[in-house]
Amino acid sequence: MKTLNYNYHDSLIDKVKITETTFTFYIDLYSIFYPSKPKVKISFSLTDNYSNCKSWTELLFQTFAKQENYLGARLDNIKIQNTDLNSKTILCTIECDHMHILNFQSSSFKETEIKREIHIDEQLLSICSDILKENLSVEEWTEIKSDDMFQTENYEGGFDGTEKEFVFRFYDNSEYWFQMTLQQVNDISSGQLKSVFGIQSDYYND
Repeated sequence: MKTLNYNYHDSLIDKVKITETTFTFYIDLYSIFYPSKPKVKISFSLTDNYSNCKSWTELLFQTFAKQENYLGARLDNIKIQNTDLNSKTILCTIECDHMHILNFQSSSFKETEIKREIHIDEQLLSICSDILKENLSVEEWTEIKSDDMFQTENYEGGFDGTEKEFVFRFYDNSEYWFQMTLQQVNDISSGQLKSVFGIQSDYYND
């Protein structure tokens, strides 16, 4: 029997996506259990429970609609179990605060850790050095359209006037996005900050 790789108790649901065939959750795991604060994507292949899952998802959005761009729904648990010894179908249970318990059947599921730590390397150090050489304030950077101003073999990005931060893509087998404030650029350059955290680009596309 396949088991879950993570403990989802007290984790927070960031967002949910549902189609007629796939039910996907993006979840920030509880930092007490996982100090590195990973973000996990768990996708279930639906069998014949689409309507039930869709109704539950719509209620979830209504219940947590006050949250801006982040659901923040606390999970009590996610459980899976075989329906019987001869069946490949699994019974999935979602227990979430302020929601009724959701049970549905799935033919399979997949867990993917989509947030990774990116250790500061020579390329990123060079980028931070180039940023500081410009000697600009946040307000001055905002006036510059520079979303692809800095490019190396593994990095591409620039200052985002909406976010008021530097936004970069990092390529290493998969594509990850991360952001840096001007203060963090200083901290990287001085050696105080040793890593940043990136999230797979699929998260933003879904």
